[in-house]
Amino acid sequence: MSIVSVHSELATGKHHAINGWTYWLVREAGPLLVDVRMQYLMDAERAEGIDPKIFRTAFWDGLFNYCSDRPDFVEAYGDQSNRYESSGWNISFSLGLRGANALAYYVRRGTWVGASFWTADFSLYERLPEWKAEVDELLGCDGGEVVWNDANEKSRELLVKLPANLAPDYWDELYPWIADRLLGIRKIAGWLRQCDGRQSGVAQDAK
Repeated sequence: MSIVSVHSELATGKHHAINGWTYWLVREAGPLLVDVRMQYLMDAERAEGIDPKIFRTAFWDGLFNYCSDRPDFVEAYGDQSNRYESSGWNISFSLGLRGANALAYYVRRGTWVGASFWTADFSLYERLPEWKAEVDELLGCDGGEVVWNDANEKSRELLVKLPANLAPDYWDELYPWIADRLLGIRKIAGWLRQCDGRQSGVAQDAK
């Protein structure tokens, strides 16, 4: 089998993701490796004969590549084409807030995908309810269920989840939803930073 490259420029100006799935063709006029893998996953799912980690790895690779083609996402979170493979049921994105991250979820057993604002800093989470109406509108559109999770002793999480068919041939429909929710979470993090800035200014004025 011969493998040749095909250039697919990303929003970042780069021509391939680090894993190469969207860069290499099978023979000169053959399919992309990503398409070969997708067909394999669909066949394996029907046969119920595949390690779930392989599904998760392929799903996240697809999300990273999708996000790298969106200039708004690259501006908010950076170039995701350099992310290494992950086989976990969630992945994290930096929000630039100490003690907080954005998470994306792919949960095959519960058949849902989601995104969340996760923090170990309770003071950050405690500020969010003042924007509850705005948060619910921002994250809960397009069928998402917003869950305010404050039951954990060590962390807090603002989660939005979407029941979904997680078969590989539906993934391209899920990536935009996840990316949009992550951008919404980035916006919420911006509200928190602005709040910190105002409080810092008040403290300086009081001196």
